Amino acid sequence: MPNPHAHQTESPHRLVYTTGSEGVYIDPRFEHEYGHIVDGYERVARESDPSLVHVAVDLSERLGVIYADTFDRLLKDRGYPGAISDSIGRWVVQKQLNLPRLMLLTPGDLEEQLARIDNDDHRERVAMPARDSIIINFRLPAPLEQFWHRSEPRAHNGEIAAASWGDRYRRLMDLPWDIISEWRADNPTYHIRRLNETGIHHNGSDGYYYLLEVSRHLQDEVQ
Repeated sequence: MPNPHAHQTESPHRLVYTTGSEGVYIDPRFEHEYGHIVDGYERVARESDPSLVHVAVDLSERLGVIYADTFDRLLKDRGYPGAISDSIGRWVVQKQLNLPRLMLLTPGDLEEQLARIDNDDHRERVAMPARDSIIINFRLPAPLEQFWHRSEPRAHNGEIAAASWGDRYRRLMDLPWDIISEWRADNPTYHIRRLNETGIHHNGSDGYYYLLEVSRHLQDEVQ
């Protein structure tokens, strides 16, 4: 939930809460259930074309809300082995660990982020975005990012690390691209390009799972 003492500013399409030096975007329709969906709004809005900011936020909103809603339903699914206990599922939702983390970046922001990652793969295998584009940094919900490889539940039930997160990770793998495909159909004048090559992800403080360039210019798409 937003800070009730935070300064609020209106935009034609969005409600933005300013927290410190960063803007945090909240769609009022999902504020109660999902909290903060997209970070970095105000910084990118100051430097980017407003219409491009609008479509980047729209895509980010779809990715965040649909992914979180689908993950919520998988947390409650008892229909296959490795079911996650009710107590863990409730704790994950309560702590908003069911949410993918999305950050809007300018090309300069992305360059600085990659420079902080001490790994040549992340500099050499991430394409540079167009100068006037906006980048969506999509990160998996924290349990999936940390335990994506864990397919078998551990013996000590009741701990988040013991759950079988790998099954949920695999069942959600195609979902972002399904969302993007539908968004492209609704926004034919804009283009989405994945910047990081297949298999190139980073889970550190400057992490990313997908780096998605939003642009009006046709780019070679990588998926």
